[in-house]
Amino acid sequence: MMKKILLCDEDVNFGTLQKEMLQFRGFQVDFVTNGLTAWNRLQQGDYSLLITEMNVPERSATDIIHDLRLMELPLPVIIYSSDNDEKDQEAAYMAGCDEYIQKPCPITLLELKINAILRRYQPEVLPTVFQWGEAHFDSERQQLTITDTTTKLSSHENELLLYLAQHINTILDRSDILKRVWRNDDYFSSRSMNVYINKLKKILAPAPQLQIVSIRGRGYKLMYNSDMI
Repeated sequence: MMKKILLCDEDVNFGTLQKEMLQFRGFQVDFVTNGLTAWNRLQQGDYSLLITEMNVPERSATDIIHDLRLMELPLPVIIYSSDNDEKDQEAAYMAGCDEYIQKPCPITLLELKINAILRRYQPEVLPTVFQWGEAHFDSERQQLTITDTTTKLSSHENELLLYLAQHINTILDRSDILKRVWRNDDYFSSRSMNVYINKLKKILAPAPQLQIVSIRGRGYKLMYNSDMI
């Protein structure tokens, strides 16, 4: 299967040349010139790897990586830069990049680095079906069954409960939930999340061992207490 790469560089001439050389070596490559377009493409396309200049306009490489990691999107990232600044390298690795290379990088070496990253990169597979006593949640069917009552969840209810369930008994920040479920952390998305949290609390009410707890100043966590079954 041909690996699909998203390449982001504001230098059109360099980026076009890089794209052609990677395509010649068997990769499928989409090329964009700013970070905002790259971010939108990443949410729409099925990419195996992101290669981006460090300081692209509109949205920086570190901002893109930070949000990828928050949303738990399993995508390796290579950052390249013509500026061999140590602070930039530290910032890139702290954000979560997989490789930081000097630009320009010989295409043979870049190809080796790409293949090495793709070979070792094994995305974590998180559960999508859960059983908590008499409560059964199947996110693929968007169904929550408590005892003999099955509730068909809306898309937002399902995605919100799935994110909480995959991090059971762990506090999740409001901003992280908003970016993961609503893809936005603005005022209106925040108000919408409050509504859906309350809806889920009512749906879960018949299962006292499961509770969505509000953590003041932080966010929420789904608590499971098996002693209450």
